[in-house]
Amino acid sequence: MELMRQLKHPNIVCYLGAELHAAERTISIFQEWVPMSVTSLLVNFGPFKERRVVQVTRQILEGLVYLHAKRVVHRDIKGSNILIDDRGVVKLCDFGASKMLDLNQLGLGDHTRVGSPYFMAPEVLLRQEYGAQVDIWSLAGAMLEMATGNPPWATLNLRTPVALKEWIKR
Repeated sequence: MELMRQLKHPNIVCYLGAELHAAERTISIFQEWVPMSVTSLLVNFGPFKERRVVQVTRQILEGLVYLHAKRVVHRDIKGSNILIDDRGVVKLCDFGASKMLDLNQLGLGDHTRVGSPYFMAPEVLLRQEYGAQVDIWSLAGAMLEMATGNPPWATLNLRTPVALKEWIKR
């Protein structure tokens, strides 16, 4: 939550606060309400026109430039984590998998596999060291999703990170 509190950018969903529920051992996170996600738009209207893919991608890249300048790696960029408000402003959300790099750190040395399998960069799937470049890979997957209406690799029927990892290693 501390990370979310620090992020202030037009293409990053605005964090409003949080409430800890000790008895249930849960937390509620409050953020600005943004009515649509890329995924919901795809379900309701089908693939985006090329022009719209470019518009959405440009705004996400602006958000990523901001995040990466702050040494934050999102690690879970996909259609359901890309929101669009009623003015057409695109916002990244869901920072649950995000990680901040240390000042002297170029990559994440923990080799943690986080994110959504269809959108994971090969180095994440293979548990290799990785850094901010994995967000660019995931964004490319989100672009494919916007253009086709399906996540990347969906036609391969690889439902788990392990299956996708094995396919990549071939």
